[in-house]
Amino acid sequence: MPAAQQKRSVPKPSRRVLAGKSVSATMRRVHRPPETTVAAQDDKALHEEQHTSRVEMLMLKGVTRPDIIGAMLDLGTRTVQRYQDRVHARWEITGGGRTIARFRGEALARLDLIEQETWSQHAALGSKLDPSPKDEAKFLKLLLDIQGQRAALLALLWQIDFRVAD
Repeated sequence: MPAAQQKRSVPKPSRRVLAGKSVSATMRRVHRPPETTVAAQDDKALHEEQHTSRVEMLMLKGVTRPDIIGAMLDLGTRTVQRYQDRVHARWEITGGGRTIARFRGEALARLDLIEQETWSQHAALGSKLDPSPKDEAKFLKLLLDIQGQRAALLALLWQIDFRVAD
C-alpha cells in the first residue's frame, strides 16, 4: 500500500473527542471559580451577576471558548455566550468610550485580578515566622508596577515627546 493511502486509513478523532481533551486539559490548568452563593429563586439578578463574574474570572485566566467555560461551570453554551457579552460590555464601560475600550477594560480587569492575588500572597508572606525583606520588596515592586500599568491604561501618565526639527 502506498504511504498516502496508509495516512488516510488512520481515523482522525472526532471534534467531540478533541473538545473533551481540551476541556479536561483546561480544567487541570485553571481552577474552577467558586460556586454562586445566592440561589436563582432568592435573587435572580444577583445570581446572574455571580455567574457573570465567574465567567469573567475564567476569561481573565485565558479560557474564552464558551463550550469549555460551560463544561467547567455546568452552564449551557448559549448561556455562557450571554454572560460573555455582559463581560465584554462591562469591559467597554470600564475601558472608556473609544474603539479599544473593550481591550482596555479587559486589561484593567486582569490587573485587578493580579493585584488581588499579589496582595493575598503578600499577606501570606507576612504570616511566615521570618519573612525575607527581599521577598517583601519584590511584592511591593510588583504592586507598584501594577499601579503604573493601570495609570498608563487610564492615560493618567503624561509622556512628553519633544521632537526637534532640523
